Amino acid sequence: MECSALCAFRDILWRFSPPALAVRMDLADSLQQRATALTVPDVASLLNVSERQVYKLAADGRIPCFKIGNSVRFDPAAFAAWLRQKIGPVSVDAQGRPRARA
Repeated sequence: MECSALCAFRDILWRFSPPALAVRMDLADSLQQRATALTVPDVASLLNVSERQVYKLAADGRIPCFKIGNSVRFDPAAFAAWLRQKIGPVSVDAQGRPRARA
């Protein structure tokens, strides 16, 4: 009886586990596959910041963007490259707060 319960549990786990050949895709990879430009709300959502913050980053030239008329847009490939550059090892203290750079 015990084996059948364990076998059933194993079968359930097998159904919900990702296939062995599945390719893990990160945020930057998924952005590069996008065919259309990103909007300010898209970028704000991806970065978990306000739209106002995205406008500030764009105005300061701290994030790659382009304008179409009065609209700010972001090239997915350029944004993905920028994101990859920004993502890196982060030094944190015991409470998980970023340490000041020397």
